[in-house]
Amino acid sequence: IGIDVTGSLNNDARDDGLGMSLSGSRISVLDSTFTQLRTAVATTGSDFLFAGNTVTQVREGVSIRSMTRAVFDSNYSADWQADYAKKEHPDMYQVHSGGGANASSDLIFRNNVMLPGANGPVGGIFIRSEAFGAGRLDQRHQNILIENNYYEGDYRQAMSVGNANDVVIRNNSVRTGVNGGLVPAIDLTDVRGALVEGNISPMLLQNRTLPNTGVVFRNNVDTWDVKTRTGVDSTQIFTSAGEGDLDFSRFNVVATSVAGRAGAGFSATNEIGNLSGTAAAQMAGWIPNFDQNFAVFA
Repeated sequence: IGIDVTGSLNNDARDDGLGMSLSGSRISVLDSTFTQLRTAVATTGSDFLFAGNTVTQVREGVSIRSMTRAVFDSNYSADWQADYAKKEHPDMYQVHSGGGANASSDLIFRNNVMLPGANGPVGGIFIRSEAFGAGRLDQRHQNILIENNYYEGDYRQAMSVGNANDVVIRNNSVRTGVNGGLVPAIDLTDVRGALVEGNISPMLLQNRTLPNTGVVFRNNVDTWDVKTRTGVDSTQIFTSAGEGDLDFSRFNVVATSVAGRAGAGFSATNEIGNLSGTAAAQMAGWIPNFDQNFAVFA
């Protein structure tokens, strides 16, 4: 709780290393900051809680492998510094099974704000199983909930799930950034059983080569896409952005808009990126209630 993990602080994450490596069961990281690092956190194990943290000026965010039961809630990520010369494809959260790892199950991504910044395209939540692609057909991710998150950037895979069973993607907002890159999307590849509901995004994509099965799309709002030139103008849906503040309510939808009337999109909650109260209060507020998060998978 309340840890500050930093690199060289020379405003260049290309010469920095791994911030925190965590392996085991029942580990929680609360109300901490990660700045100027190659990778903020690499984690594997079970019953992992990552909440109320701020991650800025890094090349890669949270790397997740062989994980059973984890919650990533109320975190703020911003201003990535990927090394594109090394062909990095940075993500704020990446779930993978590379290097001999196994697939993960029972993962919750909720109430997170992701603002890649102006240094280049960055993915938001990217989930794939390399082990499944390599022929280990039992290694599919299971039970994924992506709910009430906000992403604004220029990377196609804003929220992308592949090689997974039983997925819910609900009430998220995806907005195109200002860097002129790719139009961001909610993207499904080889997903078996999914509900995609109440989201706001310029694109909802399904892979043609690796098709999905049992996917239900419901009550989503299509915003303006500069490529297809279709969709609702996002200025009619979102309030005007603030100037340099961290009032995340500015990302809420206008109540009278088509998205507001449909109950779609992200709605800001308290303590994103910064938990209030003492360390004891933070533990009491988050850790004893950890198991309640997984009722959605029961």
